[in-house]
Amino acid sequence: MSDDELAGQLRSADPAAKLAPLSPDRVKRLLETAMTNTTLDKPSAPLRHRRLIFSGAGLAAAAAAAVFAIGVFLGATHGGTVTSLVNQDGEAMCAPPTADDLSRAPLAFEGRVKQIKDGVVTLAVTRSYAGKPADLVEIHQSDNTATALIGDTVFETGGTYLIAASDGKAWACGLSGLETPKLQALYEQAF
Repeated sequence: MSDDELAGQLRSADPAAKLAPLSPDRVKRLLETAMTNTTLDKPSAPLRHRRLIFSGAGLAAAAAAAVFAIGVFLGATHGGTVTSLVNQDGEAMCAPPTADDLSRAPLAFEGRVKQIKDGVVTLAVTRSYAGKPADLVEIHQSDNTATALIGDTVFETGGTYLIAASDGKAWACGLSGLETPKLQALYEQAF
């Protein structure tokens, strides 16, 4: 079965395919409510709407798996000269970043964005803190929803970034991001 056939089957099985997507603000509010509500109150949305929300979450998980597979494929096709990463999944809940947390990263580096093309950011590694990244690292650009929720990095050409990663995923929640004096100090303390 080809990728196109598989994608077609997924689209045809999606019960919410004909619905308009939620706005990024609505997604942010729903996820923020889910992350901060610790009581087991009676659900406010009718069952039908909750099913649609869960269908959307399933689609998001499938999309994340597809992005990961593309990242693995891109890494394999570059003969080991490019490290490919995807952003951490949206199920993360953030605590303030600490040097102790950061020190656990098996891969950490500083890189300058060389190009952004088709949603893939290519960074030239300028300094390695942990592990052995390739000279070039590819990472998929986050959308603004993930940035607002878990602090994923939105890259800009020419910018310098500090990236911590494990298992092919760049860490979010303030552990990766644009190089700032505060984040640089955290990396210096951790490594």
